[in-house]
Amino acid sequence: MLKRLVIVVGMALAGTALAVVPALAYTGTPGTSASTTSATVAPGGTTTLTVNFPGGAGQAVTFSSSGGTNCAVTFNPATGTTDVNGNVSTVATVSSGCSGTVTMTAISGTQNVATTVTVSGLPNASTQTPSGIPALWILLLLALGLGLVAASIVGVNLNRKTATA
Repeated sequence: MLKRLVIVVGMALAGTALAVVPALAYTGTPGTSASTTSATVAPGGTTTLTVNFPGGAGQAVTFSSSGGTNCAVTFNPATGTTDVNGNVSTVATVSSGCSGTVTMTAISGTQNVATTVTVSGLPNASTQTPSGIPALWILLLLALGLGLVAASIVGVNLNRKTATA
């Protein structure tokens, strides 16, 4: 039964990892990185794009997008300057008629990095639920609940073995 508990907890952790990994996928110049706060955005929705370029502070960065169907992406700000760690962020807003996969690109000199966001007609459930509770807390509560159910099953089986002995 302990083996089942380990499997259940492992599955809960794997599910959480699968929800986060798409937001971390990027391509670009070696050493660069990009991520968004959400891998899925509703039409008319926003996500924060954060990029990192080696070289530290003072690098001018320009943001752009491509792909999707009927997509226009606005960046606020449209350009930025890296901080001491080489990081810069912008808020990307997709148009209300947008759908499909949108590639968001950041360019600084000869360096570039891009990541993708899926624009779906369904509400974005990866950052907030309708009640305002962050989705990560719901996943953690679900994992805790599954763990408690598994622990009670193990406890019942141990009691049965003790009673029959």
